[in-house]
Amino acid sequence: MIRYNLSEFDEIVEKIGISHGDCLFIHSSILSFGLPADVAVSQLPEKIFDVLQKRIGEKGTIVVPAFNFDFCNGAPYDRQNTPSKNMGVFSEYIRKLPEAKRSSHPMQSIAAIGKLAEYFTENDTSSAFDPDGAFDRLIKTDAKTLLLGADFSYNSAFHLAEQKAAVPYRYWKNFEGPYSDNSTETTRIYRMFVRDLNQDLQLDFSQIEEHLLKNNQLKKEQLGQGFIQLYRLKDFMKFVNAELQKDPYVFIKKD
Repeated sequence: MIRYNLSEFDEIVEKIGISHGDCLFIHSSILSFGLPADVAVSQLPEKIFDVLQKRIGEKGTIVVPAFNFDFCNGAPYDRQNTPSKNMGVFSEYIRKLPEAKRSSHPMQSIAAIGKLAEYFTENDTSSAFDPDGAFDRLIKTDAKTLLLGADFSYNSAFHLAEQKAAVPYRYWKNFEGPYSDNSTETTRIYRMFVRDLNQDLQLDFSQIEEHLLKNNQLKKEQLGQGFIQLYRLKDFMKFVNAELQKDPYVFIKKD
């Protein structure tokens, strides 16, 4: 497996334009880079966090998805203790930091640390992508999406555009179950704009990636055997929203 030095990561972070005060929404698959040569694998999430936090400073914010869909199947949800699931070790590392804040949605929460952490997580919206919810606020504050080894197709903010456009391959569904917040237990109902599995459709983000690259709105650098990518959420959403208005199936694979 390819090896790399963490110093290379720091150099790339500077090269792609991460700077003081940035708000970073991070999707990650950090083992996609290979193995670090200068730190233990177990230390990698902490070391990556340290590099990023140093770059964005005290006025910056780091945000990660902390999704867990077990609530859909009736499992109890604990806002403070239910782990993220299939979001990667870096996301779970951020969620577990003592100073991290987590939004309320039991299926599609985010965890945040930094200046705007409270702002992103304070509103309890029925859908994670409702107006003035966590994702809507990320866009309004001009957050940047940072992909650490994750494929370009990893962008959960895309679901906000799907919800806004009321795409016909999704429909609303309510989920009810036990909910715990700071040891206060209740029964709550949340909703998701879920995929219609009967349609058996797959998303294709290639034209979004091509558009951002063509307009110099996507920075992409290789680290080891993976890639680090950065773009503004506003640029992503502007193009996606416009295209979905023309054709709600525009980002569905054409087979």
